[in-house]
Amino acid sequence: MKNRFVVLGLVAVVLVFVIIALCIWLPYTSRKPDHVYSRAAVATDAKRCSEIGRDILQEGGSVVDSAIASLLCMGLINAHSMGIGGGLFFTIYNSTTRKAEVINAREVAPRLATTNMFNNSKDSEEAALGPALNGPGKVPGMLLVPVLLLLLVVVVVLLLLLVLVMPGLLRVPSIELARHGFPVGKGLGMALTSKREIIEKTPALCEVFCRQGKVLREGEIVKMPRLADTLEILAQEGAQAFYNGSLTAQIVKDIQEAGGIMTVEDLNNYRAELIENPISISLGNSTLYVPSAPLSGPVLVLILNILKGQIYGWGFWRLAGTVLFVCTPSTLLPPNLLRPALGSRQVIRNMSSEFYASQLRARISDGTTHPTEYYEPEFYIPDDGGTAHLSVVSEDGSAVSATSTINLYFGSKILSRVSGILFNDEMDDFSSPQFINQFGVSPSPANFIKPGKQPLSSMCPSIIVDKDGKVQMVVGASGGTQITTSTALAIINNLWFGYDVKRAVEEPRLHNQLLPNTTTTEKDIDQAVTEGLKTRNHYMEVTPTFIAVVQAVVRTANGWAAASDSRKGGEPAGY
Repeated sequence: MKNRFVVLGLVAVVLVFVIIALCIWLPYTSRKPDHVYSRAAVATDAKRCSEIGRDILQEGGSVVDSAIASLLCMGLINAHSMGIGGGLFFTIYNSTTRKAEVINAREVAPRLATTNMFNNSKDSEEAALGPALNGPGKVPGMLLVPVLLLLLVVVVVLLLLLVLVMPGLLRVPSIELARHGFPVGKGLGMALTSKREIIEKTPALCEVFCRQGKVLREGEIVKMPRLADTLEILAQEGAQAFYNGSLTAQIVKDIQEAGGIMTVEDLNNYRAELIENPISISLGNSTLYVPSAPLSGPVLVLILNILKGQIYGWGFWRLAGTVLFVCTPSTLLPPNLLRPALGSRQVIRNMSSEFYASQLRARISDGTTHPTEYYEPEFYIPDDGGTAHLSVVSEDGSAVSATSTINLYFGSKILSRVSGILFNDEMDDFSSPQFINQFGVSPSPANFIKPGKQPLSSMCPSIIVDKDGKVQMVVGASGGTQITTSTALAIINNLWFGYDVKRAVEEPRLHNQLLPNTTTTEKDIDQAVTEGLKTRNHYMEVTPTFIAVVQAVVRTANGWAAASDSRKGGEPAGY
């Protein structure tokens, strides 16, 4: 009997140790791994797309090849955010030449567009859905016709294939994904839920994104066979098929039948722009490269110029004060801006100068915020919307930071039943003369519609290199007007606070765009930050969702650390 108790006692002790070991070991093994790769890394907002970009690099493709292959995948898996019916900006760094370049493939207004074309419209997204939600007699004519013109000249990511990438890269796996289907992921699932009513009442959208008349849920399979056919044509014929080839007439027909004003001539004449000298600023021993207007590179530069060298000791208070001054690019950009080469270089130089930053810095009060008028908001621009970003670094140390968009979730909500292309609604990014916002602030002349003009955008795909010309950080974000502040925060967190890339991306964020003058925070932000902002007279609001989505790759002692923002369910890949 005594031996039996001894044995039972030993068994109990062993069990206790096993339980303790499991309590220590299981949480450790259940953590998401730190994504550090010795040779190359790809960070997108969808795991499969990161893997596709990685595979291209392993097969000997360039960093641009990898980025394009990943973007094509993202246009499927996160079709609500981007696709070949939208536009994009590339920031590219060549490690051999140590030179940064930007490719501007942003959408442009059609030649028939006019400044006053939307003057009778009040809510562009809601009104654009009029034909789907109501019969013709239920939609006021003055509202319906202008808003249907939202369909902008379509700019396709695949334009770059003509000179930058082999058509063969399209064969696998984007066409296979589109044809045979893929599970609805976190990002697309949330978007489908948020736009459920619109999608279920729009036959062409519901044909793709519904099952038995109800929107697909996360994990269910979505197929895009018509888009697969279009991708195959592009793989065989190149980008010419889109702009002056076998697809052109159908694209124009789809848009005009929906009430759009784009013509064959608009497509024929579109050209992407290579910018050989993008904006650059010094950040200590590092250099930041970012696109200029119509993107918000100048705004990002101004934020960092105001903050650099003064980051410790004041934290979020100074950041919140800074974004109130610089959050609206249209307050600063020139009215005649069409593309950067045609705009006022002096304005951009001012925004990039440390002297101008010091003038604004002197007006920021760490102890309190001020009424809206103090920050002199001359104009406002409309919010932009759904977007996607990726960051890539290849074995040779070259990098791409690319942001692409169709603007609002599911763009114009017009999906071609022939080509499968979901068209953008980038015209909604323009301002119109008669649109006075709810705060009584006039729209920006810098952002008025004009044929051939590109609307302003919050996108700012960025690359940072060290003093030796080696890539240090590749970063960018999606999320409309929250993009610029979120990109700035990720850079600050990593470069100045020393956070690893995962923490730099995942750290709770705040945002204020002045109009409205509300400081929005994510729910997990430190309570001390919230209370500190309240004592400084910030009107606070907690977002029910999240603030932007960031993708970043950072150089470490062991190679490349990559982070895809969990807010959208992404995951990086590399080797």
